[in-house]
Amino acid sequence: VRSRSTIIIYFGTINPPCAGGVYKMGKASAPGGMLDNVIYSVNEQYNPTVTMNTGEWQVWTMANLGNNTWFNIKLVDETGKNDLPLYIIGNDGDSGVIKTPSETDTIFVPPGKRMTVLARVSQPGKYYLLNNASEAITPTDPNQTPNGYFDFLTPNGYLNDGRFKHPQAVIGTVEVAGQPAPAEVPIPEIKGDLPSSKGSDLLAATPDNYRQLEFKTQTRPGNPVPAFLINGKDWPNVPVIMPMLDTVEEWTLLNASGEIGKLEWHPFHIHQNDFTIKSINDVELTKLSDFVRDTVALPPPY
Repeated sequence: VRSRSTIIIYFGTINPPCAGGVYKMGKASAPGGMLDNVIYSVNEQYNPTVTMNTGEWQVWTMANLGNNTWFNIKLVDETGKNDLPLYIIGNDGDSGVIKTPSETDTIFVPPGKRMTVLARVSQPGKYYLLNNASEAITPTDPNQTPNGYFDFLTPNGYLNDGRFKHPQAVIGTVEVAGQPAPAEVPIPEIKGDLPSSKGSDLLAATPDNYRQLEFKTQTRPGNPVPAFLINGKDWPNVPVIMPMLDTVEEWTLLNASGEIGKLEWHPFHIHQNDFTIKSINDVELTKLSDFVRDTVALPPPY
């Protein structure tokens, strides 16, 4: 099995200029409408090309650098109808330490998120990285999805974050050269001692403090930009959180949004300190709960 260096994939957006040369983050006819002027970018390029040889394994590290753009990535063949498997080996702060890869056909990358995967293609040809490509809503039990998340894709092929609909789009091309290779081969074994995750230590610890943070988006009279509130306060008057050194805290993150649309997702991204997820909507996580991360998507209220 041949291997190549890690490929770093940064996701973002390229926004076409509007009147007066001013850039703005997409536009829609109304709240809840389809965005129609956002160009998704990969490594600051429009539809760049990734090259591979048949049968080789590549490591792809994906990072969403957009602050208001959601990515749900599939690797598909030229027909767009056949998904290729990807294998998760890294998740945020535990990038590269997942010894048993988790197979999936979709990589969910909220704003601020990092995911590391193994990719392999056995047949030469042209393939595509397709964004927002799901054709069905995933089960509401996060343990039934490889990413450990609730999905928020519609059966109509667009992503609905509660305020706007993000359309499907090809965001990258993968060109594979060489002779056909065996379709099924063993997944590369990750050898050697890996740094241990702090997730299991956090789950086993008794919290020294408990906090509840309520995230909410609501309209403001005369202002087209909604207010983003934490515990009812808008920036910069949000709660000041000051954990003590060498302590463990348990935070309950509540998404109370729903005024602008029926669904309103929030990315929760924290700096300096990673965390692990104990449960989502009171469902204890049995998948990927042992790994620390610095970003999680908060599902909307139902």
